Amino acid sequence: EKNSLLDKVNWLVSYILDINQKNNNDITNYVNISSKELKYNLGNKYLDVINTLEKEGLIVTNNKYSVNRYTKSYGLTKKLFKGRQIISVEVKSNRFAKKLEKHIKNQQKEVLKNPLYKRVLTNTLKIHFINEFVHYIPLPNLIEQYEVNGHLVTNYEDNKFQLNRYSEFGKILKSIDKETDAEQLFKMNLFFSPSRSEYGRLYHFICSVPSRIRELMRTKENELIYEVDMSSAQLTILILEWIKSGKHNKAKPEEVDHLTQLLLNGNIYNYIQTESSHFRDMSYKDLKVSILKIINAKENPGTGNKELMRLFPGFMSWIKRLKQKEGHQYVSHIHQKAESDIFIDVFEKLPNDMFALPIHDCIISNKENIETIRDRLIERFKELYGAYLNSQYSYDRVFKVKRVSLKDEDLPSYQENL
Repeated sequence: EKNSLLDKVNWLVSYILDINQKNNNDITNYVNISSKELKYNLGNKYLDVINTLEKEGLIVTNNKYSVNRYTKSYGLTKKLFKGRQIISVEVKSNRFAKKLEKHIKNQQKEVLKNPLYKRVLTNTLKIHFINEFVHYIPLPNLIEQYEVNGHLVTNYEDNKFQLNRYSEFGKILKSIDKETDAEQLFKMNLFFSPSRSEYGRLYHFICSVPSRIRELMRTKENELIYEVDMSSAQLTILILEWIKSGKHNKAKPEEVDHLTQLLLNGNIYNYIQTESSHFRDMSYKDLKVSILKIINAKENPGTGNKELMRLFPGFMSWIKRLKQKEGHQYVSHIHQKAESDIFIDVFEKLPNDMFALPIHDCIISNKENIETIRDRLIERFKELYGAYLNSQYSYDRVFKVKRVSLKDEDLPSYQENL
């Protein structure tokens, strides 16, 4: 009974970790889990497991739910992680092991019946990861900077969770290198089945690989990998959906024309930074994060929100009305649906033998095929939004190609061998 309880506790903790990792969220974020899912994996007395963890202060429950919309959600506490690292453990009870094995087999059947998911798995097996030790160690977190005698002193702190996560990725990526059978992927730690949200966004394992490790990707023929992505994707899509909705007619024509030119030239973030003292001194990464938080979060009266309202009053008023009418989550749902209509539509229509993988607002492939994919993304973009834009506009800057893989001469081991 003790082994059975430990297996159930470990399953619940792993499930929450896996979902947050899949969505690239903080590990303490709440995760929705249906009572059906809990009952299947933890048994009819699943509440005993949850109550035990809550009593120990290791998880917290958000009891808010809406029938046919969203379930209760559960989060891991900081107490659970304090002084600990995340490790993989074996299943202890035979009964639970058999249940997991059955669940994996059923999952395999369902996933492999889906042409989109099967294609994702097939192309995942075409990827090779270079065994470059340094890149499997995350960069430390900056915790403080101060000046001593005119010299800048910077203190960093290792993130134990990230260290463990990168280490686990290193193990599974070595396994993928040697694997040719898609069914074997389901048995690997950290691996999760491809799935789509109700708004169309596709999630799969390669999406969750940290960008630092993704630089070590190549094809198994040792070809460098490139990506084609949309400039300022989320803002671009939301502005275009605003125009497509017809609600832009309430704004001044000058704002609509200005925003259209900015997004088609890929200059919208640069413009915001140049024109706003609030955003001016931010790094590009912090600028982007700050703006997208304002766009997606609940309405707030902060300086950043006021600045965006000053720069783009028509567009930001539309965002505000959406949040008031549908809830703030609706903004990201619009973006995810439109993103899928572009990237997944193009991916599904590529030749079956072409290596490619969609990663949210980009598609990766080898150099030989990347320009073809870019052309098809531009055509799809025209299909969806061309009728709402001035025909004189060029779309060449909407999608850009860049190399993901590090070249041999950029690898730390290459430099050491010189």
